[in-house]
Amino acid sequence: MAGWSSLPGDLINCVADVLLATDDLDYYMDLRAVCHSWRSSTADPKSSPRDPRFLPRQLVMLDEVHQSDARLFVNAATGRFVRKDLPLLRSASRGGVAAHVIGSSPPTLVLVCDESGKIYWADPDSKSFIEFKEECYAHPPIRSALVGGIYAAAREGGSLASLLVPVANKILAVASKPFADYFSSTEGQAENRCFLVESAGEVLLVFKLHQRIEVFKIDTGSNVLETVKDIGSRALFIEDCKCLSVDAEKFPSVEANCIYYVVEEPWYDVCVYSLKDETEAWAGGAIDSFNPITLSPKVSPPFTVVQLLCSYTFEVRVSGLQWEKLYDALVGVDRELVAHRNEEFFANDCESEDDYY
Repeated sequence: MAGWSSLPGDLINCVADVLLATDDLDYYMDLRAVCHSWRSSTADPKSSPRDPRFLPRQLVMLDEVHQSDARLFVNAATGRFVRKDLPLLRSASRGGVAAHVIGSSPPTLVLVCDESGKIYWADPDSKSFIEFKEECYAHPPIRSALVGGIYAAAREGGSLASLLVPVANKILAVASKPFADYFSSTEGQAENRCFLVESAGEVLLVFKLHQRIEVFKIDTGSNVLETVKDIGSRALFIEDCKCLSVDAEKFPSVEANCIYYVVEEPWYDVCVYSLKDETEAWAGGAIDSFNPITLSPKVSPPFTVVQLLCSYTFEVRVSGLQWEKLYDALVGVDRELVAHRNEEFFANDCESEDDYY
């Protein structure tokens, strides 16, 4: 091992930079752990928390295993999967709030509340979250741009306030005609939906209409809106909670030049729309719960990559159909089994409290 430990620092850093460029931070930490020489030649994330290289932006948390500390992540840029134990997230809940990182300097964490539409933000030095109380920040285009990762792609400096409204206003101005066409008061257009997606450095405007999908590319520099019929090897996953663009070549089960989404009624299903053929097809059942009691009988582990990516963008709200499913499931479950699972739940809950003392 003496030969490896004597490698020059420049060479070690070249390897480290390759790992960090693809957000493989766990591999980077493994590299630093090899020996003292390699560790001293590379930057310590703990001493440089604001270094953008140590802020992975391509990692997507796909599932929350019921009553488990394990979280499954996928690198949207490389298609690599990794499962990590994260005890601090044991009692955390994602329901009702979407979190987004803005690519300004310093990086800013933004929380968007689904029901109220309120926006909160904090930077690395903040002691608490600050609410944007001005009415202009509650506009739907700002939320859509946050969900689609439009602001995350911004690298320029400046305050968060100076970024949110101008970008949303520019998008509205450029796309004024399709907005007027697809969201007029004409009967039958109430179900039309719009999504903003950052895809391979481009800003895409996706209109989900009755029996078809229209995609446009926004050139914010020249204020031009271009119709898009082919997104190449990319595939889009669109929903109100989050939107995601991936390279289908990195995910064998994902079809290129297609758009995936979840249809709620009458059941939760995954559908895929081909931009080439202009057709919609059923792609399987959607994950409507990670709790085995309430999980739809149409789907079961192991889940497919498409199902997991759709679950990342789609947040099931416990109402109506979900409450009926929960009730039916509990009625049909053996009482002793329910009591046993309750005991396990409270036991895990007590253990989680002990871990913090």
